[in-house]
Amino acid sequence: MKQVSIWLAAGAAFLTFWAGFALHAALTPNAPAVALEQSPKPLAAVSAQPTAQAPATSPEATAKTLDFGHLLGVQIAYVESKIGPAREIVNSSRNYRIGTCDFSLKDEKGAVASITVPNTNACAPERDVVLKSVGLPTGKIKFSTFIKVKGPTSFQSDCLSLCGNAADPWLYLSGGGSHSENWIEVRMGVAQVSGAALEASDKIQTSMRAEGPDYVSDTKFNCDRKYDQVAEKAMAPLIVESIEVGYDLSIKCN
Repeated sequence: MKQVSIWLAAGAAFLTFWAGFALHAALTPNAPAVALEQSPKPLAAVSAQPTAQAPATSPEATAKTLDFGHLLGVQIAYVESKIGPAREIVNSSRNYRIGTCDFSLKDEKGAVASITVPNTNACAPERDVVLKSVGLPTGKIKFSTFIKVKGPTSFQSDCLSLCGNAADPWLYLSGGGSHSENWIEVRMGVAQVSGAALEASDKIQTSMRAEGPDYVSDTKFNCDRKYDQVAEKAMAPLIVESIEVGYDLSIKCN
């Protein structure tokens, strides 16, 4: 009986030892197992973090920084700080682009002396600001409207006959330039390349025949006002192609 009691006591001690060992293992997980349970930061969480982006400047926003109605006399350096350097420089003319609009500024001693904007849909916002600044109606203006508002106008052309192929010759009508207009002139032009413009040019040349061939070939018509009314009548139906606003826009006499 005494021997049975000894075996029972030993068995109880053995069970107590293993129960304590199991409890210790459950309460103290090993370090490697914990490390394996840790997962990296999800990719979605990383992608969701904000990233630095370069500021975008739209052509429209850039165009609004340049006031086409008050450019005359402004320093070229200031203009280019707003819209960037000229794309092309031909003599004193500096060519730029804003959005889809190509226009030019005449540089005189570092300041804007004139603005030239094409009469196109691509330049409609810029064109309309320029027209409004000199008291002309906005939109795709014709010479007839220009003559009505600014007339009588002065006719000039860089060439009417034997012009060659170096560049397209133009017909011009100019108006304004009075003291009340702050000496600002307006010159409307059309290239002699289309049927209507060539027809107008021919009418003007025909009216000059009595002057002799040198009068036309030497562009002496730019030195007098004899044929202004003839030119106005011939050019009135045409749509203007080029609008220039500025100072001293006349072609110099030969």
